[in-house]
Amino acid sequence: MRTFLTLLILAVTWPAFAFENDQIKVSLVSEHTALEHGRTNWVGVWLQPEKDWHVYWKNPGDSGQAPKIDWQLPPGISVGDILWPVPEQIPVAHLMNYGYHKVLLMVPVSVGSDVALGSELTIDARVRWLVCREVCIPGRANLQLTLPVANTATASPDVKQFALSRQQIPVESRLSSSFQIQGEQVVVELYKDMAGYQQLPKLFPLTEDLVNYTPLPKVQKQGKRLLASFPLSDYFSQAPSSFEFVIQFDRDAIYRVSAPLSPKGKSPKSQLSTEE
Repeated sequence: MRTFLTLLILAVTWPAFAFENDQIKVSLVSEHTALEHGRTNWVGVWLQPEKDWHVYWKNPGDSGQAPKIDWQLPPGISVGDILWPVPEQIPVAHLMNYGYHKVLLMVPVSVGSDVALGSELTIDARVRWLVCREVCIPGRANLQLTLPVANTATASPDVKQFALSRQQIPVESRLSSSFQIQGEQVVVELYKDMAGYQQLPKLFPLTEDLVNYTPLPKVQKQGKRLLASFPLSDYFSQAPSSFEFVIQFDRDAIYRVSAPLSPKGKSPKSQLSTEE
């Protein structure tokens, strides 16, 4: 973290499916009541900070720390990577952070064919987080969830939250894009038909040490072409081969973009206008 944070209580629990204190409730939940062979099952860590508190995205921005999950799994079961929903922009004084006031961090779960029907499997998630308001409080909990292996499964009480979270997961994009460093600016060019959108999109950088997060990027629409200009990071040392970011056009149009570095003079084709 590049800015100091006031760190207070460290929360620790014995194994349970949920942890709760004055700042946050953290639960280990499943989309269905059982695990099935031959399909992708879903479990997740459901972080619910109290009002005005927040946790962080994969890239927390100017300060903060993303939640971490260390999975302890029985034989025959495996989990994939966290699917990170699009975050919120959370300004704090002169800083810009990326995070959530509530979030379900889902992971896919696979059950091996050698695991017998009727078995009960215990998933153990050792979770660490940082929850912040005026101060930041680190916490951790050892959460466990036991599920049977069955031919069929019914929806759990948390199924609606999985559906809502899934709608906020960025889709891997095939949008034509590139970026270039122009002086003290990082200029991104992206092609997207903006017809029907009432507002300009929000961009959330994933690549670190390339751009500053404040001020927010200046975005300009030119027909089906978007140009976004970020200030170059104070920690910049060398241009990466690609600039990874999430772009949100509206609730139903959220993409993860990998914009390749473009040679100077070729693209982006023009710089952003200096007019406000």
